[in-house]
Order: sequence, then C-alpha cells, then structure tokens
Amino acid sequence: MSSLRYSSMLATLKFLSDLPLYDLEKPYELCGFPEVPQSNRTNFQFTNHDNIKLEDVRGQEKTCSIDSHGFAFVSHASSLDLKSQYFERQTRDEAIVTKYLQECIELVKREMRVNRVVCIDWRLRRNFAERKTIYEDDSRYFAIPPASVMHCDFSEEGGRNKLTVHLPPEEVTELTKKGRRVQFFNVWRPLLPVENAPLVLCDRRSVRRSDLLEADKVSPGLIERDYFVKYDAGQKWYWLSNQRPDEVTIFKSWDSCNEASTADCAPHGSATIPVSESISRPRESLEVRLIALFNED
Repeated sequence: MSSLRYSSMLATLKFLSDLPLYDLEKPYELCGFPEVPQSNRTNFQFTNHDNIKLEDVRGQEKTCSIDSHGFAFVSHASSLDLKSQYFERQTRDEAIVTKYLQECIELVKREMRVNRVVCIDWRLRRNFAERKTIYEDDSRYFAIPPASVMHCDFSEEGGRNKLTVHLPPEEVTELTKKGRRVQFFNVWRPLLPVENAPLVLCDRRSVRRSDLLEADKVSPGLIERDYFVKYDAGQKWYWLSNQRPDEVTIFKSWDSCNEASTADCAPHGSATIPVSESISRPRESLEVRLIALFNED
C-alpha cells in the first residue's frame, strides 16, 4: 500500500447513534461493577456511516494547524529504537519509555512555544488486540485496540477534572483565578507505516458543539468524562496516507478557553478503509497525552 497515493477516499466511520434516548439519559458505561446486570452496564449505541470522504493531506501537511484545524502533522524522527515490545508488560524497557515521554514533552514545548508541559498518560495500540477497558488493569504495558468510535478525549468538565488529578490544588486554583490558558494535547506516532485503521481527524471548525455529547465512563472511585461525536454531513475529515513513524500527529484534546459554537478539540478515531486482501500487518501506534500550561511568569 505504500506506493498508493490518494487525494481523497471514502471510508466507514463509527459515530454515537443519534437517538431520542440521549435526550432522556446521559451516555454511560459502568466498569468494575459485577453486581450490575450486563444489560445495564452501558447505554452506548453506535452507528457505522459509510462513504465518508477523507481528504488526504499528503504533500500539503503544512496547511493544517493546531490553531485552525485542531491538529498538525510534524516531521519528527525519534532518537530511540521504538518497538512495541518495549512498551508491553513482559518485555518493557522503562528507560526507553521514560526517554520517549520526555521526547514528546520537548516536542510539544517546541511546537506550541510553551515552557511547561506535563505528561499525564500514554497508550500502546494494536489492531486485533483483545479489547480491555482502562479499568481492568493498568492500560499502559499492554496493547489495546485502536479507538474505533469518533470522539474527543475529554469533555469540558472532564478536562477540568483531569487538571485536579495531575496538578496541585493550589496551582489549579491559581490557573483558574488568573485565567491562564491550559490545553491538552495528544502526540500520536505509528510504529510501522500505517496500512489499515488509520487515524482520522476532523477539522474542529466543522464540528458544532451540538455534535458533541458528553459520556460518563464510571469505575469504582473514578468517573472519566469525554465526548462522543454525532455524525453531521458538514463535518470535514482528514488523514495522512501511508503515515510513517517519523510523521507525528499532534492534536488538541481540550482547551480551557472554549469557543461558543464550534469544538475546541479535534474529534478523531480509526477508520475502516479499503485495503488489499494481502495486507494483514496490524497497525501499531503510540499516543502520549500531555498538559501544556501557557502564560507562565
């Protein structure tokens, strides 16, 4: 597939179903509550939408930016020999993990021109991996499948809650009091050239706030809040064909300065695309989540 070149392509994307149900109750998923009947553990319902046009940015990567689209493509070869086994439980290499996370911190500092960046999480993803939730075990150190549902990592409230987890309370109070801007970013890197299940991203300006529906993912002692995306024909979706390990996607997943009518994050997920039957190599990728703190003294 590496020899193929697309200007645009039709793909299948999965969205939260647009149901009257969600006018009555919030989307939710319960994990770690074995006493709850299986039928009551979630009300998530999703719909596959076919023939979604994906614009390929290959050859025009610089036309996308964090400020406008909510995502950017950056040429960045890691100094490390990145292999998936270094990030998995039985064969992990803590030195490589630590160095790679620091690389991502420095990359966001450089690209966003910010002095302080805090790493809060990372994930290894692989096609065909067993589906596990983040509540069953430490989701680092085992591969999880690509996220197939179009989403944003944090809702407005979910992002504010996350700040209180990773920053001291007095710092969160100070940030809020002074109105300092805080943004969350995801640094996404394939470990092999992407042949299937590519990362696709939506121009945030084409996503209305009403297209985003907050969902609660509940486990004992923890509630994570993110956004699922409802399909709208006006949404504009993009991908980078044949994305290589030295081609990194940086996208914004939360912003303390919210716009009134459009999304401040870049909805994203993996797409189902037509590929050759001979292609069976799974997609492997690393994603690192970070907080960028702006306007510090």
